[in-house]
Amino acid sequence: MNTDWGVHYLDLDADTREELLIYLGKNDETYEKRWTKMSKKRRFFSWNWSAFFAVSFWSAHRKLYYLSYGYLAFWIVDSLFSDYVPVIADYSVSFGVGILFTLFANYFCFLGALREINRLKIEIPDRNERLSYLHKNPGYNWKAFWIYFLIHTSLMIILSFT
Repeated sequence: MNTDWGVHYLDLDADTREELLIYLGKNDETYEKRWTKMSKKRRFFSWNWSAFFAVSFWSAHRKLYYLSYGYLAFWIVDSLFSDYVPVIADYSVSFGVGILFTLFANYFCFLGALREINRLKIEIPDRNERLSYLHKNPGYNWKAFWIYFLIHTSLMIILSFT
């Protein structure tokens, strides 16, 4: 199964779609509606309020670590150079990155879940075993959220003294 940019929810077979929703766990109905709408319109973007307000915390919670830590790296670089650029430029870039992140968050969530399902299909070929695994190991992680929160807060404190 191809997990590259360009795959849509409705392009997948029914079993894979079911496994995606089981993997998502909570809010699976919301994501199914968004992904279906995006798929019908052949779009890769839609608004995600959780990502808008929680930005990288949302992605850490949804096991999209490359997004949360990538955003954290952007935030650190932005903080280090904010004294050297005009305030309006700094805020504009930060706002623009946040808006882009919010618009593509649902699709990133879809791709991350699909990547995990495809990995599990190789590791656990038996579908019943895979479904059991998915019910026990959902696609969200509160522990990762709190670890990210502590790292983010610690860096925020450290950077406030530089």
